[in-house]
Order: sequence, then C-alpha cells, then structure tokens
Amino acid sequence: ALSCYDRALSLNPTDPEIYINRGITLDNMERVSEAMESFDRAIELEPANAEGLFQKGITLEKEERFPEAVEIFRQVLALEPEHIDVWYELGYCYDFMERPEESVQAYDEHLSRDPYNSNAWYNKGIVLNRIGRYAEAISAYEFALAIHEDFPSAWYNLGNAYANSGKLHDAIRCYKQTLEAEPSDVPAWHNLANAWEELGEYQEAIQCYSTALSHDPSHHESHFGRGCCLDALMRTPEALVDYEHAASLDPNIAEYWYARADALYNIGRKEDSLKPYRRVLQIDPKNADAWFDFGDTLSELGHADEAIKALEHAIELHPDFAQAHYSLGRALVQSGRDSDGRAALEQAIRLMPSLRADAEKLLNSPPSA
Repeated sequence: ALSCYDRALSLNPTDPEIYINRGITLDNMERVSEAMESFDRAIELEPANAEGLFQKGITLEKEERFPEAVEIFRQVLALEPEHIDVWYELGYCYDFMERPEESVQAYDEHLSRDPYNSNAWYNKGIVLNRIGRYAEAISAYEFALAIHEDFPSAWYNLGNAYANSGKLHDAIRCYKQTLEAEPSDVPAWHNLANAWEELGEYQEAIQCYSTALSHDPSHHESHFGRGCCLDALMRTPEALVDYEHAASLDPNIAEYWYARADALYNIGRKEDSLKPYRRVLQIDPKNADAWFDFGDTLSELGHADEAIKALEHAIELHPDFAQAHYSLGRALVQSGRDSDGRAALEQAIRLMPSLRADAEKLLNSPPSA
C-alpha cells in the first residue's frame, strides 16, 4: 500500500488525500514520525482539511500526547462542528488527562449524534464510575449492553458499579454474566468472591477466590481475600498461609503484613508477630493502629521499654486513642514508672469511661518496687 501511495504521489504530488492515506498506512506500520510528516504535508497543502487534522490527532492520541491531540481535535471542530468522531476522541483524551467532567460532556456530545455507539456508552460509564457517579455509570453500561449484549467488559464494569453502590446481588449477577463469556477472567472471579465476602457468604467467596487462583496462582489479591474469609470462619492457620503467599508476592502492601501479624498473634505466636508488625510500620509509619498493636503486643510479652516507645508513637499520631493510653499506662507501670503510668491510665478513662474497671485494677495495684 505504501509503495502504491508513493507511486501516486510521484504522479500527483499535491493531492492531500494521498498524503492522508499514506500517513494512516505509516501509522499502522508504527512509523509515527513519518506518518506525522505525511499528515503535516496534507495540512500544508490544504490547511482546512478536517480529515488530515483528525488523523494527525488520532496519531498524537496513540502516542499519548493528549494535550496536543485535543488542540488538533478542537481545530477540526472549528471546521466541522458536527464531526461525530471528534467528540468521541475528545472524551477519550480528557479521560486520560484526568478531566472527567469534560470527558463526560464530550461523550454526551458524541452520543447525541450517534446514540447507538456501545463503546461510547461504555467509556462514559468508566469515567462516571471513577468519579463516584455510580447510578449514572450503571445507566451508561446498561445502554451499552442494550445495544451490544455480548460485551463482557461492560458486564464486568456494570458489576463494579453495582458493587460500589452496595447492590451486591446485582453485582454478582453481572460478574456471572462476564464469566459465562470469559470463564478464566481472574478479576471477575476475584470481584465475584469479594461480593460474596461482603455478604458474609464466606464459603462461596472462598470457592471463587480459589478459582481465580487456579487461573493465576500469583494473584496476590485473591490470596489475601481468601485468607480474610478463612479468618472469618476461624480457620486462622489456613488464613495465615494465604497471607504469607500474598505478602511474598507483593511485599510492599502493608495490609498483607498486618493481617499476617494479627493471624500469628491470634494463634498464640505473639513473638513471631512482632516481625510482620515491624514490616507494616516500615511501609506505613503513620499507621496509629499498627503502632498500637505492635506496642500492646510488646507490652504483653514484657518488652516494656520498646512497648512504651511504640505506644507513644500511636498517641502522637492519634492523641485521643484511648486504648493506646491504657496500654501505655500498663507498660509504664510494668517498667516501674508508676506516676506516669497512672497519668496515662487516667487519660484513658477520660477518653473511654468503659476502661475504668480495668484501669482501676492497675491504678490500685501496689506500687512497683
């Protein structure tokens, strides 16, 4: 094709249409700079050639040069205000430029001219879902599916929108529809499992997480999700195995290490829980709850001085953390600092009166030697 266009240009070197089609061919061959030159030549020959400008915009868009593409598409609209495809492409560009309201407006302009474009309804749904307008996203996905029922991605994202709206049974129906078309879709299995988990149907959720892992054993999110369900069923040793898998697959997610630490604590391996707690705090040093759990565990194990430091971190991050004040008071009393301990326990009572009985046991205990 390129050879033929070059031959045509040798016979008629001033025909912009030849340059445009030559540019499209070069773009399809991923020879982007040459495609741009061909489009620019067409525009040089005919500055008001909307198609030449549009195709240049498409190539800029493929190169993720979205601001430049938008500028070109705006030029096309100045020439042809009813150009249907330009509005679609503007919607796409604005989405990637994180200008969602303008993206939705552009898709609406396109759909007012081409209401049967299922991809435009789908893309509009994606943007609406991202900015939390779930009811409108659901409507957009449903339009896409009314036009094109065999659209697994639309079913999947409709499920996500329903899940985000708290309509979990509707979400489950959509994920199942996705899986009818794409039975090995790991994200669909995972999100289906998550919906069952939120409904408290842990056995169903475990089966779905396991199916996701049968298709992709490295899907750390499903290891973690299955671990949470096993934990909820009091099958903590099994949950611990999944948490360990999740943390080994992605060691930079604090939540995995936190779950692992809590599981170790809950099965009585308190000393072993300290290492994953420390890992949580390396990843997320401003996590007051983690500092509290770490410090409270240290206190239970008799490591009073280290416990005091950890609990002071928790209180520094969250000054009204009553449980942290209580545990700090206990650790201070353990270390022989009775006066400071009493002050911390009194503060705990002020913040949470229900702690009074436990605190008074420590407050009324004989002073440390």
